[in-house]
Amino acid sequence: MTYIAHHIHTHAQESSAQGKNYAVYFVPRRTLICERILEEEGVFGSVILGEFNMNFIPFEDDVLSMELENSFRECFLEGDRTSLYYVARGLVSLQHIYGIIPNIQVKGSCAQHVYDLMCRMRKELNRDVYNPEPEIDHLFLMDRTVDIASPMITQLTYEGLLDEIFGINYGSIHVEVDVAVPLAEGGDGPAAGGASSSQGTVMEKRKQ
Repeated sequence: MTYIAHHIHTHAQESSAQGKNYAVYFVPRRTLICERILEEEGVFGSVILGEFNMNFIPFEDDVLSMELENSFRECFLEGDRTSLYYVARGLVSLQHIYGIIPNIQVKGSCAQHVYDLMCRMRKELNRDVYNPEPEIDHLFLMDRTVDIASPMITQLTYEGLLDEIFGINYGSIHVEVDVAVPLAEGGDGPAAGGASSSQGTVMEKRKQ
């Protein structure tokens, strides 16, 4: 926020800055701390503030992710449950499309917190915004305390080994060209390859 404020102040000193508009969009939501910094820097009234609620990112036909990679540390070590709010909001948005899920089962303290937040959000919204015919029959909410050991086990499937060696991020793998293509073809720098089921090789080999 301080950098943004400095950028605006620098622009204001230039004659070409007249008539320029500034917009700041927060992902996934704006915070009071950021607003306060903009106020202290004297640029709060000069910027348009907005939010981009990304919620779920589809990586597969049957896999959605919020990419909250630090949520376990935040919830269980730092005591910060902000990420649970994002999960609850994402589930409420999902129910706007597919209807209110009639059967919900919960396992774990953080999962229970998500459920409580979700119920409170649903009560605050008009029921008419939901699809009257639910398309999802059951929702199982489980937090990592149910199974802490699994992330520490070495993956032995084709897809798992690619993730262990190169790392799969946002559905793609980034490797050097000499790994991705034969050396005879030449080429320098990194190359990117898909790691979703839409890729024929991955579809065939991923579970082997």
